[in-house]
Amino acid sequence: MSVDAAWAGVPLISVAGSTPSARLGVTLLNAVGLSDFVRRDLAEYEAQAIALARDPAARAALRLRLVANVATSPLFEVARYAHHLEAAFSAMRQNYVDGRTQDPIVVAAGA
Repeated sequence: MSVDAAWAGVPLISVAGSTPSARLGVTLLNAVGLSDFVRRDLAEYEAQAIALARDPAARAALRLRLVANVATSPLFEVARYAHHLEAAFSAMRQNYVDGRTQDPIVVAAGA
């Protein structure tokens, strides 16, 4: 859901934590260049949420920043992701054919 919200330009705040959802939120915010919206605890989260709720100009600036960063983030480059996934599948098959089923799959960044 956080990825969909970011894609739609909805500003996010996340609390760093040990749960998968907390880690996802932190990872997403880092991926879209908004690590300054990762909070250490719920009190910081609440304070930032209230500050944004009270400041329409800050929300608008955050939304513009988010939209610009999503447009350039590799996380949202679907064609690139699909190309790399297909390259990984091809490498897996080739490893299988060659009898190297335990070998790691490496997809070059420019692949």
